[in-house]
Amino acid sequence: MGQEKLDRKEKCWLVKSNGKILGPLSFDEMVDKVLTREIVVLDECIKNLGRWKFVRDEQQFVKAIEELRSHPPLGEETKTEGLSSNTQTITETADIDLDRTNMGRYDRKPTSNIVDADFKEYSTATDERISDEPMKRYGYGSDSQLKSDVRKSSKNLWIFLALLLVALAYFVLEQKNKQKKGIDKNSFEYLSDSGLRAYRYGEYDKAFSLLSQGAEKRTTDVDLKLQLAPLFIRNNELTQAQRLLQEVLAVRYQDDYSKQVNVGLGLTYLIDQDYSNAEKYFKSSLKVDGNYLPANFNMGMVSFFKNDTDSAISYFQKARDLGSAEAALMLAKTYIRKAKASSNEKFYQMAANEIEKLINKSFDYRQKAFLMASYIAYLQNREIGIKSFADRFLSTDPQMDQDHVHSLLLYRDELSWDRLFDWCTQVYNSDRTSNRMLALYAICQYQAKKRIEGLKSFESATTGSKDDGLIFANFSYFLEQFNDPNRSGATLSLAIKSSGSEPLVQLIKARNCYKAKDLECAKRYFGQVSSLPAFVLPAKVGLAQVALQSGEESKASGLINDVRNISSNYAPGLRLSDELALR
Repeated sequence: MGQEKLDRKEKCWLVKSNGKILGPLSFDEMVDKVLTREIVVLDECIKNLGRWKFVRDEQQFVKAIEELRSHPPLGEETKTEGLSSNTQTITETADIDLDRTNMGRYDRKPTSNIVDADFKEYSTATDERISDEPMKRYGYGSDSQLKSDVRKSSKNLWIFLALLLVALAYFVLEQKNKQKKGIDKNSFEYLSDSGLRAYRYGEYDKAFSLLSQGAEKRTTDVDLKLQLAPLFIRNNELTQAQRLLQEVLAVRYQDDYSKQVNVGLGLTYLIDQDYSNAEKYFKSSLKVDGNYLPANFNMGMVSFFKNDTDSAISYFQKARDLGSAEAALMLAKTYIRKAKASSNEKFYQMAANEIEKLINKSFDYRQKAFLMASYIAYLQNREIGIKSFADRFLSTDPQMDQDHVHSLLLYRDELSWDRLFDWCTQVYNSDRTSNRMLALYAICQYQAKKRIEGLKSFESATTGSKDDGLIFANFSYFLEQFNDPNRSGATLSLAIKSSGSEPLVQLIKARNCYKAKDLECAKRYFGQVSSLPAFVLPAKVGLAQVALQSGEESKASGLINDVRNISSNYAPGLRLSDELALR
């Protein structure tokens, strides 16, 4: 008896009623609430983390439900005519109470008396309810329909509450992250840091916008002015660049800042073809640091424009030895000029040697290097050499050059596609019947901003050669640049069909897979070209991106370290390295 009494007082019951959870309640409290109709038979209850049941289906409350039927609460009128107790089951009792309790569910008031609705007797012969009028009156055709609606309402309520909690948690987390990061995109710190990062990646338009806004907030920042000046030079705003550089020079005229300032000032005069003033400032820079690469390279350019070939060669050699790929190309270009001027073909070979050394040690400027090598072979009347280098030109990653960051302190106009276009034309004219030569010419047209002409040339090349994967792969890439992804994809499919094992085809396929978020496909194709020297940079970056998306940060970090060791100015590697550092 003691144990039974303890169980009756133990608060182990929970009740779902009117969208709320009541409890924990003891058994006695449950019975009291059933008898006072604070809990109705279609409320759900659970004991000790068991299974939710309707109150009417819980055997422990059968007596209370029967008592409720037999003895209504004080003050209620009972109109239970003709009820046959010997044929009525407990379940029937609950079903009859269903009508009353659901009428009470929507307008129940704790202090008011509840009058039982009239109900009819079950037919003992057919065990069917003679009348369903009370249910129909309140929109229910059957007991099962009411149960279903109650369950649906309860389920929808819980779903809504769960979504509300998730949204609230997300909002709180976002607020905490903002407080933690303290991001204010209008602050000087954000503008300068983001601008310098864009500068580091070669995203110069973005860098100019951010750093200009930063300079407006802190007009005395010398470092910011020094970074902004080359961006103004790039935009051909030379007067503004000179003003900023003179302001820096007035403050920092005795330290290493002056060598960069002098190069910047010299560059503005070089662009204006004022070679005398340009030379004055470049030499001032060299007095501060004789091994300053930009000063040596730009002095080579001054000498080149003044037709002082020997002096240009000397400066370009110095800049090349300091690590400038641009200097190697300009050195070859200067040798070509000297060979033409002197009719001494040994200088052609010297130019060819410079290009070969650059190709073997650098991933930068590869297409331009192969074009120059093909042009030198043309000048030497080496037909095999022309075609061989043209093929290597087409086999090169077409975005390799633009993926490398190039210094804004170097005058590089002589290496632009506009300046090299005449060489492209001569290489193409060496064999106008070749579809590959036409494809090379199409790339030169596109790069020199003759894009419609380039598109037409590519279409002619692909029409003339329907099984050359290299031509189709390059055309696919440039169609993507034309914002024609559907045609680009179809063209790449033709490239795969005809030359699926061609490394360039596999690289472009890998990039397309990654863009489509097909990581397995991207991993497979990047992996197939990752061991090839010409494709190691884009392949390893691609594999690192896949690893990051797959949650393998340590693997991604190892791959990016490999990339940084191969090339320190490969922008995709720089971006990914910074992304990993911020995680």
